[in-house]
Amino acid sequence: MAFGAFAPLPLRLGGDSFQGWSPQAHARLCADLVALKRVQPLATWAYTISAGPTITIHAYRGMNGFGSVFAPTSVYNTTGDVTFTLSRTFEDPYEIEYPVGIRHAVSLVDGTSGRFSATLFAGNTVRVRQWNASGDPSEGARTTVIVW
Repeated sequence: MAFGAFAPLPLRLGGDSFQGWSPQAHARLCADLVALKRVQPLATWAYTISAGPTITIHAYRGMNGFGSVFAPTSVYNTTGDVTFTLSRTFEDPYEIEYPVGIRHAVSLVDGTSGRFSATLFAGNTVRVRQWNASGDPSEGARTTVIVW
């Protein structure tokens, strides 16, 4: 294994089907990668509400980066009701700036039989609310939010 785990990379353009890639195959790969990026979530984070207005973000993964440093700002509205605001733009590793325009959001509450909702406001704001099985606002359960 002279090339290690990445053999036979780098792929060569031209030649025959054993010695390289045709330009059409290369263009197809590029188009597929762009299509995959377009359907990936913009961001995913997990949080809990404890002791009233204390919101703890446990994990964050987004197009702008990984870790709590990149996580959205949060505002405690009332029991089980939190508003998250992402920055209006983010910069990728190539220093290209993209605007944030959330089109869809989903919230999932771990380990409970309650209900939950995620409501979009401005292009970069999401409001998440939780209720227990009897319909009362609840908090304390770890909640995951996914935005596209």
